[in-house]
Amino acid sequence: MIEDQGYQLESGNWVTVETAENGERIVTMFMPRPWDAQEVGERCLLHANLRQRPGRAIGIGVFREAVVLALRVPSHQLDARTLETAVRELVGFFAMAGGE
Repeated sequence: MIEDQGYQLESGNWVTVETAENGERIVTMFMPRPWDAQEVGERCLLHANLRQRPGRAIGIGVFREAVVLALRVPSHQLDARTLETAVRELVGFFAMAGGE
């Protein structure tokens, strides 16, 4: 099982894993974008509003100079494969929104 902590990816992004009060795990990715974080965040929000395929809810925000995306993983038994899938989902959403 993966413990609550942070991981730095080769891309320079950071991923954190936290446990919510109800036992769900929250996977958050911080993507530094010093020049355009606000614009990219707005595009992500627009894309989320226009998205027609069903999927897990993704939280979107901008913190300092980073775009922040987060999702909840229903199982408190978060393993490496589940974490990898969550990160891929966040990166995929970011790419579809025009972030990369």
